[in-house]
Amino acid sequence: MEQIRIITFIIFVLLSKNLLASRGTFDQIIVNGDTTELMARPLEQYFFDKENKIIGNFNLNTLKFVDEKLDYSILCTANNYHAIWKLENDSLFLIYIHTCRKISEDLVKNEFGSNRVFANWVTDTIKYLTGELLGYYIYTPIHEGEQYLELKEGKVVGTRHINYLVRDDTLLYPGYKFLTDTIKTLILNELDESERDSIDTQYGMILEVRFWENGEITVFPPNETISGQIVLRNAKEALKGFPKLMKVTHERFYPQSVLIYFSRESLFPKYRNM
Repeated sequence: MEQIRIITFIIFVLLSKNLLASRGTFDQIIVNGDTTELMARPLEQYFFDKENKIIGNFNLNTLKFVDEKLDYSILCTANNYHAIWKLENDSLFLIYIHTCRKISEDLVKNEFGSNRVFANWVTDTIKYLTGELLGYYIYTPIHEGEQYLELKEGKVVGTRHINYLVRDDTLLYPGYKFLTDTIKTLILNELDESERDSIDTQYGMILEVRFWENGEITVFPPNETISGQIVLRNAKEALKGFPKLMKVTHERFYPQSVLIYFSRESLFPKYRNM
């Protein structure tokens, strides 16, 4: 059981990085000033046509410069790179490439002579995510909707939008961040001072709350310790009468699961400034 909780913690950290930082696993696209995940890899066609993954004298397979002599390998936990694109005037532009190796060179400018490149090699249908994050299917984010772009030589020739969130003012909004913040606050408010003092945790703990399509809620304990049971008991009490969530029609959405991390600082405010 403890091993399962450790694995859950690792997943939580990975998901947190997706929520709070740049998403290294997916390309990103800027549309009307907003940045979101692009569920496609348009640079791969460019590399296929070029017959290598060397861009700006940098090999994206080995993560080394062509003339660089290193006797060690560089490992990544995700894809070796992710690109940033911009949709402007119904045209797709490549503007930056991040690699998991920190380098100072602008690879796009080194390769193309400009840091804003019209992606005329892209003839494909691609999609990007719209609206707020609702949850995950394994590591894939699910948002309120998806926008499909049919591209021909970098120009948009057709579009299609799919909306997954069925809005209903009588039900609760199912946004991932909104749910985690709301539930965490409810549980912390439920804990009284004596219970906080009896919790023995050095690193914090994780609670999983799972929402089923029929409105039922399952709460999984952080661990099998007394401290974990205290948090579990208060979580169940805090979630009594919790309103049902707006329906999401994405086929891979349910059961929706949110992971809530309680740091030592959140459980014990006296540690916040230490």
